[in-house]
Amino acid sequence: MCAQVLVGEATSQTLVDVTVALDVPAVKIDEIVATVTELNCTVIAGKVIFQGVLHEQIFFVDEGGLVRHRAQDVRFAGFIPFAGAGEGMECTAEAVIEFIDFRLLDPLTLRQIVVLLIKISLFDPPPGLIFSSVPSARQALFFGAPKAYRTSGRRRRPAVFTTRPETTGMR
Repeated sequence: MCAQVLVGEATSQTLVDVTVALDVPAVKIDEIVATVTELNCTVIAGKVIFQGVLHEQIFFVDEGGLVRHRAQDVRFAGFIPFAGAGEGMECTAEAVIEFIDFRLLDPLTLRQIVVLLIKISLFDPPPGLIFSSVPSARQALFFGAPKAYRTSGRRRRPAVFTTRPETTGMR
C-alpha cells in the first residue's frame, strides 16, 4: 500500500469584489446563497496557483413586492507562495467563504464583497495507490449544493469546499 506524503499546507485569503447589474429595479436584497465550484490547483516552481468559480443565487425584492432571482458565476484565481513546490507535485484545495457583504448602490446595481479563505495541501509525487475500506460519507445538500453559504443579515457558519486529486484504488 502506497499513500501520498503530505509536504505541507498553506492558506491565503482572496477578496472577490463583484458588481451586479440587475434586470429590474430592487428595493432590497432578500438573500444571497453562495457556493464555490470548479475549484482546482496547479503546482509550479515555488508556488501553487488556484482558481474556481463563486456561484451565487441572489434573491431580491422588486418595487411591486415580488421576490426575484438572479444566478451569477464569478471566476476567481490567485496563488500561494510555497517553498519547495515543484512541477509534478500533487495538490488539493479547500475554500471557505468567510464573509459576504452586499449593498444596493442604486435600484439596478448590487455590490458585493466576498472573502474566501483558500487552503492548499501539497503532496509528494508519485501519488501511488490509495486503498481504503472506509465508505465515503454522504454529504448533506442545501439547495442542491453541498455546504452552501447563505447570507441574509444573520450570522452563519462558514462553508468549506474541497477538491481532491484523482486517486486510484483496488478492491
